[in-house]
Amino acid sequence: MLLRILRVLTSIGIFREVSDRSFANNRVSASLVGNESLRSYLMVFSICHYKVTDSLPAAVRRSGSGYSATNTNTAFNIAYETDLSFWDWLNTNVQQDDSMVGPRPELDYFAKAMTGIGRVSSTAMIYDYPWDTLGNGTVVDVGGGVGTHSMNIARTYPNLNFIIQDRPEVIEKGVALWTRELPEYVQNGKVQLTPGDFFQPQSVTGAGVYFLHTILHDWPDAECIQILKSLASAMTSDSRVLIGEMVINNSLGTKEIPDAPKPLPADYGLYSRYSHERDLVMLSLFNSKERTMDDFRGLIHQAGLVVENVYECRSHMSLIECRLQSQ
Repeated sequence: MLLRILRVLTSIGIFREVSDRSFANNRVSASLVGNESLRSYLMVFSICHYKVTDSLPAAVRRSGSGYSATNTNTAFNIAYETDLSFWDWLNTNVQQDDSMVGPRPELDYFAKAMTGIGRVSSTAMIYDYPWDTLGNGTVVDVGGGVGTHSMNIARTYPNLNFIIQDRPEVIEKGVALWTRELPEYVQNGKVQLTPGDFFQPQSVTGAGVYFLHTILHDWPDAECIQILKSLASAMTSDSRVLIGEMVINNSLGTKEIPDAPKPLPADYGLYSRYSHERDLVMLSLFNSKERTMDDFRGLIHQAGLVVENVYECRSHMSLIECRLQSQ
């Protein structure tokens, strides 16, 4: 059986057959060696995405219209036979192999996968947004996990200060990470890691940037507006909200994103496949979505903000810079 599986993988460029019934790593398969983040990312696809999207047709039939505004009436709920949202399910304790009760293994996979994604997507954001214009200002990384994105920015722009906000159990891991990787930031107070809930009023007022990196795509529209309103209430005229997300394009193009050169479709055709596929994953997991620029503009306007700039990064990500409407 293993031989048959290896030959399938070899046929699509993973592994190489060096002699009869003998295989070796190639550059693709070697990337998994010692790379726990990438391995976890693939496990997240296997455990969550594939299983969940298989239940999308059933979710469409059940909801009638094909869309529900809640994150507890999803394809995920059907696939895993639970009334919990994905986030609540992910954070429930389960029986372990040793019969003790502890965190479900999917939580560890998810955390490691998000750290790995952060390392990839942060690179373009570091160089494609003018962080240097903030001087020694403060970046509030809202729902920032352990602070991977902020850490990558800090290494390039050491004048900046950072406040990382997330759930208490995540912040605990973040403190350990920063203490190990950039201990001088912890010692000098250039980074603060504090528990926070982005649905509650923002406790830090007048920051230079409130950074939302891949937060909004996890939530339906009503919750996104609530998150943005909590930030707007803490902003001054000099503050900005920076939304790091995929911006869905289509084959006809959108005015904020330059078209691909002819004869390619405006969205680069096959290149845009990943963002559209991930949109269906967001629908299946959360009844949320990857959004078009018009979608974002509507949410931003309802929160009392206005789009000031859109930075298309050298990746699948874009940065949408917002300010208060009253300016």
